[in-house]
Amino acid sequence: MTAEISNSPWATLNELLGVEVAEVAEDGIGPMAAYGRCSTEDNQDPETSRGWQFGNAGKFVEAFGGVVTEEFFDVSQSRSVPWDRRHAASRLLAALKNPYRG
Repeated sequence: MTAEISNSPWATLNELLGVEVAEVAEDGIGPMAAYGRCSTEDNQDPETSRGWQFGNAGKFVEAFGGVVTEEFFDVSQSRSVPWDRRHAASRLLAALKNPYRG
């Protein structure tokens, strides 16, 4: 398998992997949901952690014409706990399955 090396290493990697890159819509990516978590109240302040995580999420999606319209946040949940066993994460997964979610 050989690929023409372009000026963009990411474009070359996408070609090698067969990844099709979606174009950003002219009016932006639209409304987004964001998920965050903090492991324990003893080690992290949930309010500060939430603000930092969703602030960064907002800055990221705004650059693409998006806006965070719904937030899901779990407190006292380790990364090792599967998403379907975390309260807010499982609500997000259920919302993603709803074709009328908006």
